[in-house]
Amino acid sequence: MGLSEVVDALERAEQLLEDGETGPAQDSLSWQRADDDADIQLGKACVMLGTCRQLRHGTNNYVSIVELSFNAIERSFQFYR
Repeated sequence: MGLSEVVDALERAEQLLEDGETGPAQDSLSWQRADDDADIQLGKACVMLGTCRQLRHGTNNYVSIVELSFNAIERSFQFYR
């Protein structure tokens, strides 16, 4: 997948979020397969997009801050691994 394809996919995802076409909310990440890194990374990306939306709308700021903090910690551990 090239850069232009990634940009197109992100723009499509952002448009779906703006249109409210995100589908049913996931209460957990149980739909992910433990052996599929792509599913895990996609799930994390969706959580980050949701967090960004909450920050934009000014709702749930504390939850957003906690989510982003844990994300930064997780990325740090992955770096040192």
